[in-house]
Amino acid sequence: METEARRAWSPSKDGFSKSTRSRKFDDIVKVICVVLLVTLCYVMVFPQAPSATDMLRSAGPAIVDAPMPVSGASGSAYSRSRQQTVMNTRPEQTTSKHQVADTVKTPPEMGHAKESHQTVDTSNIARSLRRVIDLIPDELRITDLLRPITTSGEARMRDLGLRTRALKKLWDAWESLHVIEGPHGASIRSDILQIIRSSPEIATFDEGIAGTIRSYETFRHLFQTMTNIMYPYFSPFTPDLVSMRASFKHAGRGLVFTAGDGQAPFLMTSIPTFRKLGCDLPIEVMYLGEDDLSSDVREALEGIPGVTTRDLSPMISDEGWHLAGWAAKPYAIMMSTFREVIFVDADSFFFVNPTNFFEDPAYVNTGALFFRDRRIFPEDRRPFLKRILPQPISKKAQSTRFWSGESGHMQEAGVVVVDKYIHFVSLLLVTRMNGPDRDGDKDKEITGTYDLVYGDKETFWLGFELAGDTSYSFHGGDCGMMGRVKDNSTGPSTTKQYNTGPTKSLSDEDEDDDSLHNEVTTYHVASATNYTMCAPQLLHLDLEGRPLWFNGWLAKDKFKDRKKQEYASFDHYMVEPTDLREPGVWDMGEANTCCLTADAVLTFHEDEREVIDMIMSTAREKKALGV
Repeated sequence: METEARRAWSPSKDGFSKSTRSRKFDDIVKVICVVLLVTLCYVMVFPQAPSATDMLRSAGPAIVDAPMPVSGASGSAYSRSRQQTVMNTRPEQTTSKHQVADTVKTPPEMGHAKESHQTVDTSNIARSLRRVIDLIPDELRITDLLRPITTSGEARMRDLGLRTRALKKLWDAWESLHVIEGPHGASIRSDILQIIRSSPEIATFDEGIAGTIRSYETFRHLFQTMTNIMYPYFSPFTPDLVSMRASFKHAGRGLVFTAGDGQAPFLMTSIPTFRKLGCDLPIEVMYLGEDDLSSDVREALEGIPGVTTRDLSPMISDEGWHLAGWAAKPYAIMMSTFREVIFVDADSFFFVNPTNFFEDPAYVNTGALFFRDRRIFPEDRRPFLKRILPQPISKKAQSTRFWSGESGHMQEAGVVVVDKYIHFVSLLLVTRMNGPDRDGDKDKEITGTYDLVYGDKETFWLGFELAGDTSYSFHGGDCGMMGRVKDNSTGPSTTKQYNTGPTKSLSDEDEDDDSLHNEVTTYHVASATNYTMCAPQLLHLDLEGRPLWFNGWLAKDKFKDRKKQEYASFDHYMVEPTDLREPGVWDMGEANTCCLTADAVLTFHEDEREVIDMIMSTAREKKALGV
């Protein structure tokens, strides 16, 4: 009975199945209705939203990955740049034949989904890519450019000059293809292969898509391998020298020094005097490890407003050679955070605000301003220049003392003013000459750069010439000396005229200028005919013959123990005669002391005397010398 009752209350198997299927069907209909309703609402709210199919069709090489910021670029600035691009791009904007505007859904960042609208002008990229492909040398030339550097001495200089000139051409083409200028700096394009596959213009290249890709990769291998062979020592700082240069585009101006503990008293005196002269530029002091500039000295230097100390040693890989001394100067320039640099020796002082050098017409015209050394040790170095410089030798090189035989010393590198963004490749060669190629080894019959020229100072203009970069200037002012006259015989004051040489700097525009004749300047001088002044301070004059800057510190002998150093007396100054005399007007002494013999002893103007007094009082305040 119980079983029968249960059967009476239970639906039949067929009845249960039919009821269940009916309910499932109703549920499916409801779900479809809801989906249709939601889709309709979405389309009404977002009428511009692309369908998934449209997005798949439009996606691919035509959509450019966001360019990665270059070394030193600000991530926040880059984000702002992207947001501004999105705000200024409207969906209804039309694009030209070779421009593709797409909306790409990006993954959520920091909890928010973002959209980026990016435009690629493939016509410009196609032109730059064509230039790159056309510059690819033949196989023999590529093999020659990538061979190991095994020569030394003059042959090595010439070889590096030729390679640098070839690299410069490749560099310009590579940058035009990859560097993207933006409002907050430059970035490096990393999507060339994708663009090659999608661009209508590139598709018409004779090489075809596959051949174009192979050509691009051949150029990339050549360019990157050349930079790695020639300048491998920057790898700890950046593996990409193009990104390094691009990061300097908007990097501003600053002063750069190299110093160790021994030079710290110089800087503790000189930097405050620059501030008193009105220079408010940021300053970077470069050193080579804790043993070079100790932490307490760094702390004292950074106590001066606007001064930062930076360790060069982790930035440069000097395996197989040792970065030290004078050689660090071009590296300090290159690794500073500034685009435009005034490099200053630690023992140098100015009579004017050094910022003025950036406004010097010679610098404005060329982006590189160098200063002349004394006319000492006449030496015919024309054969040397002919052996190292590729033909044709520039008129600027032929105007130097090396060429004329006046002296084997052309440049004084106590102050170097340079725009390293403009002259980046040339400065790379200068670093090489002061780096792995610097020292010779007689046992191995290797001749180094410093065996051929005196220290770092000639490597700047020679490096530029080797690189084929003649856009540099030598300041037109004369050299002289400041101190106390050795022969104190004086007479009544009189007025004389002296030949002071060219009154303007020699720059590119002057190479063909026949008007560069020596001119005369009027000075008030004593009546005696011969005066001698001995001092370690080398004075540089402006174009009007007035004191501009000097180096050699403030002591009679800067190489003595600091506690025993005595202050020099700067009573007068003398100007180096420009006419050749026998015997020469300079006599080299000990402890970097020189004696100058000339016809005139000149007095400082009142404002120049005030600057000297300010410098001396600052040194005494800092207790820079022992006496």
